[in-house]
Amino acid sequence: MNLMQAIVNYHRSTFNPVKRSISRVNLVDITANGVIIGVFREKIFEHKSLENGECQRCKVGERLSISVIRTNRKYRFANIQHFPKDQLERVLVLVNQIAQMEIQRATIAVAV
Repeated sequence: MNLMQAIVNYHRSTFNPVKRSISRVNLVDITANGVIIGVFREKIFEHKSLENGECQRCKVGERLSISVIRTNRKYRFANIQHFPKDQLERVLVLVNQIAQMEIQRATIAVAV
């Protein structure tokens, strides 16, 4: 066994994967002309195993997420953006702008 293989075996034996889960609360849902816009408050948890075999769930952080999904016959577009939890007002303004752009895009397409 060479030195690199020994190092790899050591790291594999000491590697402890961190299990994470996300809890989502839906704050806003907007559907405008085939576009679905959602705002979520997400809480991120880590699961740590204790010495007695039990699993402890620890809260790591919170964030806000904007999800935009546009579907058409030929394609599907999805975009997710994450923001710190204290920027709720900025997120709501951004969602309002996205919804207005989608409504304006559809009215221009109908007018042409």
